[in-house]
Amino acid sequence: FANLFTLAKKNAIMKKVIITGATGMVGKGVLLECLDHSEISEVLVIGRNPIDFTHPKLKELIHKDFTNFAEVKNQLTAV
Repeated sequence: FANLFTLAKKNAIMKKVIITGATGMVGKGVLLECLDHSEISEVLVIGRNPIDFTHPKLKELIHKDFTNFAEVKNQLTAV
């Protein structure tokens, strides 16, 4: 049983996550959980202001106008 579980974990598809609002209390908690999760390979944070730390899985996109994402469309399609 343990070997089957290990094999399933090795074959798991790595996920990429986009988070908005990562500077708030709930968003920061979600961000930390995603960074700690072994099946998540990349976390893209979109915010108006920079966050206060770095991590190998973390990518950050500063975008002031949340009503218009045309400028950053190419950066979002990769995730």
